[in-house]
Amino acid sequence: MEFVNLHYSVGDVNVTPETNLIVSGVIDSIQVIELIVYIEKKYNIEFTEDDLLDSEFASIAGLTELILSK
Repeated sequence: MEFVNLHYSVGDVNVTPETNLIVSGVIDSIQVIELIVYIEKKYNIEFTEDDLLDSEFASIAGLTELILSK
């Protein structure tokens, strides 16, 4: 959440762990790639194509679950 709040303008959106970051307009497609690269480097993990297509990938809570499963 800290990275999202620091790097993306959330405007009037109250970002919670369950907020869909894409649908709510917090991040766009280019920023999704930036977020993926940040997470992969920070946690020394690699997301698979299946991970990226998982609906859980759109929220911080879902990303947390994916990270913990690696």
